[in-house]
Amino acid sequence: GPLYPKVWIWFLPGLFALAVAILGVGLLTAPPHPEDWFVLTLVLLEIALFAYLLGWLVERLIELARRQTYRIAPVRIYLVIAAIVAPIVLIVAIARLANVGS
Repeated sequence: GPLYPKVWIWFLPGLFALAVAILGVGLLTAPPHPEDWFVLTLVLLEIALFAYLLGWLVERLIELARRQTYRIAPVRIYLVIAAIVAPIVLIVAIARLANVGS
């Protein structure tokens, strides 16, 4: 069978766990200022959304690897990407308006 779904099944969650660990270490070593907490909360909610959508994607990849399905509809992938990118754009806009980090 194709190797790519099996590789992504382990690689994507591992990469996500590494990114969350780096974020955790960063927050422990340099805690945010209280005025940045609102935007940080939005970022953490986005991470939770990303984790949920990553779980959905991994489940689809498992189905592909087991040959329970033959493809993932491109529209579904585009919707998942939009569900990740749209809140990021909103968070960046809110952070810019709130002058976070300056």
